[in-house]
Amino acid sequence: MSDSRDTANAALIMKVATDPHLDEKDKAIIINRLDCLHEKLESDRRLHRMVAVLLGSVALLTIIGAFCFTMYYREQNIPDGLVALGSASIGGLTGLLAPSRTNHSR
Repeated sequence: MSDSRDTANAALIMKVATDPHLDEKDKAIIINRLDCLHEKLESDRRLHRMVAVLLGSVALLTIIGAFCFTMYYREQNIPDGLVALGSASIGGLTGLLAPSRTNHSR
């Protein structure tokens, strides 16, 4: 995932660097801000915590919702959308918490 972000960031920087409509001063400012934004997103722990809490909350609410649904509507199956929502949140949480193979020693 980080490799695709690095590639996308490099491609965006390349577009800015080769744009004939921008001054050299503007190019330097934009490229500097793109680099700072990229580094900030890579090291923002608060963002990762918020996403983890959000995905965990969705997973827990899905479990509680499925339990309540089966208590009130015994003869019906749990809706597929509820199962998909819970599965997606668990998958996203797993992907977020899985160790990455990138080297952060730049």
